[in-house]
Amino acid sequence: MKQLATIFAVFTLLLSNALAATPSDDHIQFLKDGVSFSLPADWKIISDEPVGKDGHYFSAEHTTDDATGVITVTWLNAHIEPDVVIDSHKKNMRAADIYQQPGIEFTAIEPVTFAGRKAYRSKYATLVNGNKMEGEIICLNCEGKTISLFMQSGLDDKKATNAAFLQLEQTFGCREE
Repeated sequence: MKQLATIFAVFTLLLSNALAATPSDDHIQFLKDGVSFSLPADWKIISDEPVGKDGHYFSAEHTTDDATGVITVTWLNAHIEPDVVIDSHKKNMRAADIYQQPGIEFTAIEPVTFAGRKAYRSKYATLVNGNKMEGEIICLNCEGKTISLFMQSGLDDKKATNAAFLQLEQTFGCREE
C-alpha cells in the first residue's frame, strides 16, 4: 500500500508539471521547421519570417501599457559553434545605432542549460531612449540548427518578460523535420 501511495504521488507530481507547462488556447503557439514554443497571450508577434532558405526570424513584444519586453528567436539551418554566434550578435549590437548612447555592456559567455539542452549565454545592459534595459542572448545547437534566443526588457517590465521567457523555455521543442 505504501508503494502504491508513492507511485500515485510521483504520478500526480509529473502530471501537474506537465499541465503547468502546457499552454492554454489563448497563448501564442509557434511551430515551424521543427522548432516549437509558446508565449503568454499578452504578447504580440511583430515578425515571423524566413531568412531565405537558411533559417527563420521570430520576434514578439509585450503589449501591456508601458511594456518594454522583446523576445526574439532566430535560427540557421547549420551547425555553428554557439560562442561564435553570440560573439557575432554582440558585435552587431555594439554597432547598432540604438545602443550607441551610452553603449552596451556584455558579460562573458558562460555555459548554461536551456530547455534541458547544453547552451551558452551572455547577458547585457544598456540604455534605450533613456530607459535602462537588460537582456540576454542564449545560443544552442539542436537537430542541425543553430538557435539564438534574445530576451530584453526594461526594469519595470522585467518580471513579465522573465515569466514569458520561462514559458518559452518550458515549452521549447526542437526536432528533425
